[in-house]
Amino acid sequence: MVRADEPQGIVLVTETANRYNDYFQSIFNSHGGLPPGDFNSLLTTQLEAIRAQLVEHNFDSAAIEDEMRLATAAATRARAARAGVRSTTPSQAAEPQAAAPRFAMTVEAARTAFAKHPLAILAALLLICYVTVLTMFLREGQPSMVITGVAAQATPIEAHFIALDLVRETATMTLTPMLSSPLVAERGKLLGDVQVEIDTGTTVLTHTFKGGDTPVPWIAVIPIEYGDQLEYPFDRHGGDFHIKATRKGEPGTVANLKLDKITHGFKLVATGEPAASNAELNVEFEITRSASVIFLAMIAMASLSLVVVSALNVAWQVAMRDRKVEFSMMVWIAALLFVVPSVRNGLPGGPPPGALVDIALFFWLHVLTVAALLTVVWNWSHQK
Repeated sequence: MVRADEPQGIVLVTETANRYNDYFQSIFNSHGGLPPGDFNSLLTTQLEAIRAQLVEHNFDSAAIEDEMRLATAAATRARAARAGVRSTTPSQAAEPQAAAPRFAMTVEAARTAFAKHPLAILAALLLICYVTVLTMFLREGQPSMVITGVAAQATPIEAHFIALDLVRETATMTLTPMLSSPLVAERGKLLGDVQVEIDTGTTVLTHTFKGGDTPVPWIAVIPIEYGDQLEYPFDRHGGDFHIKATRKGEPGTVANLKLDKITHGFKLVATGEPAASNAELNVEFEITRSASVIFLAMIAMASLSLVVVSALNVAWQVAMRDRKVEFSMMVWIAALLFVVPSVRNGLPGGPPPGALVDIALFFWLHVLTVAALLTVVWNWSHQK
C-alpha cells in the first residue's frame, strides 16, 4: 500500500552501468513514505532476495559478489534519498535537529559573555529590574475605567478609592459629579442639585450636591465582602454595591461611574451593568496587590532565603569539613535572627502576623538560622 506522504518525482543519483538503479528507484517511489526503520528493512529484504536468485541460477561466487556490490550501491542511494525525505515541510523538519545545536550555542555564548563581562551583565540585569519596578509603580493607582449605565440618561459620577482598611474590611471612596459633563455642570458649577445614593446591601448612603456650587467630594465608606489578607501577597478582596444618581427635576437614573484612582499598592478591577428597571447601576469590584508590591515582596523573600542558605553552608563547612570556627561567624549568623523579622515586617503592605508568608517561609528561615548558629557554636565549643 502506498502512503499518502510518500515522495513523488525524486530521482536517485545513478551510477554508470548499474542495472539495479531502476529497480530500487521503483521501490523508493512506491514505499519511500514508510518510516525509516521499515524502509531500511524492506531494502535489506530485497537485497537478500537478489542474492537468493543469483545463487538459484548457479552464478559463481565472484559474479554474485559483483552483482551484490551493484545492488548494494543502488540500495544505499535509495536509503540516502529516503533519509532526505521529510513528512513535514523542510523548515519544520529541520527545527528539531537544529534546535539543540542552536540552544547549546546560545548557552555557550551566554556563558562566554558572562565570563568576559560579569559586572556589566549583572549591572544590566539590575538596571532592567530597577526600571521594571519603577515603571510598574508609576502606572499603578490609575485604573481609569468607566462603567456605563444608560448613556443618554445617566449622570456621570467620578469615584476614587482613597483608602482600604483590610482589618475592618472597608473601602473609602470619594464621589463627585463630573464637572466636564454638560448634563451636570457649566463653568465648574452644578446646574442643579445632584443626589447620589449608594446601596451596600446592609445600609443605604445618600448625599446631595447643591446646585450652583462647585461640589466638594463626598466620602463614602463601603464594606469589603470577601477576601483574606493572610494570603498576602496574593490576597484578593472585593464586594459589590448599587449606585443611583438623580438630577433635580429628572427621574432617578443609573450613573455612569468613572473609577479613576485607587490607593498605591493595590490594583482595582470593576464591572457593572444597569438593573432591569434602569434605576440603579450594579457594580462589582475586586482589589488585589499591585504588580510592584508582589514583585518587591518576592525579591525580598528570595534575597533573604539566599542569605540564610549561605549561613547553612557555613555551618555545613564547619561541621562536615572541619573548617576552623571564627568568632565573627557566630556574630554574623546571630545577626540574621534580627534580620529575618525586620525584612518580614518591612514587606510592602505589611501582612499581619500568621500570614501565608510566615507559614510558608519566614518561620522556617528563623528555624534554619537557629540551627546554623547552634551548629557553629557547638563546633566552636569543642575546638581546641
